Amino acid sequence: MTTTSLVKTSAAGFFLSLLIVGCSQNDQSQLTGPESSPSIATATTKPVDPNLSGGDNSERIRIQARLFATEAGPATKGRARWENRSDRIKFTTELQHVVTSGAHEVKVNGLSVGFVSIALGRGELELDTEHGDTVPSMTIGDLVEVFNPTGAVIASGHLQ
Repeated sequence: MTTTSLVKTSAAGFFLSLLIVGCSQNDQSQLTGPESSPSIATATTKPVDPNLSGGDNSERIRIQARLFATEAGPATKGRARWENRSDRIKFTTELQHVVTSGAHEVKVNGLSVGFVSIALGRGELELDTEHGDTVPSMTIGDLVEVFNPTGAVIASGHLQ
């Protein structure tokens, strides 16, 4: 298994780097999209090499997940996004078509990170270190789950 220690700063360059990590050269030709992305061990900010980033020092790491409905929330859909910039870390979870209302717990790998307040079938959780929130470290492959007020999982997906 191969790993990459420095990620390009552009969104497209970062995505390409993620697709290549952990693959042999033969495996790379079989990759067709985000659903076939291999996992990496960590996604943390490293010092930027000005020669690789164009000198703008704006490294950004973004991983996200499509959240798919479960039997407990058959119409629910959404997404989760974790982003690490040079000046802040953000985690957002957005939900739509939720049939239950009230506080819905968001967990990453079984650990609670916050609650989404659902009204009129929609809701969003936004954690941002710029606003004083604690945002946990996340990596590709982490499981994001949303639980309704009775404790049933209504949507889930893996960060890619």
